[in-house]
Amino acid sequence: MIIQWTEPALQDLESIKDFIQKDSKYFADLFISKIFDFVSLLKKHPNAGKILREYPKSGIRELIYKNYRIIYQVDNKIVYIISVIHSNRNLKNIKKLKEKK
Repeated sequence: MIIQWTEPALQDLESIKDFIQKDSKYFADLFISKIFDFVSLLKKHPNAGKILREYPKSGIRELIYKNYRIIYQVDNKIVYIISVIHSNRNLKNIKKLKEKK
């Protein structure tokens, strides 16, 4: 499997990094690195995440890392990372997921 990060997901990571590095650039870089490492498990286990409860019929899945939801979809041999959001956010209001629904 190939991991393909979408532009919105990369923007999410940038926002997370910007927020964390207000306190520590080192921990911001470390956190983002750990997310990439965590997501790499999808190369061998693309269905490791659970089906997204907000869109159960969409085939969209999620992995949880700390307080973040890594939203992704598998299509053929590619795992598309759609979004990385804080677990407190409401997914029903996120346009990029509605387009995949």
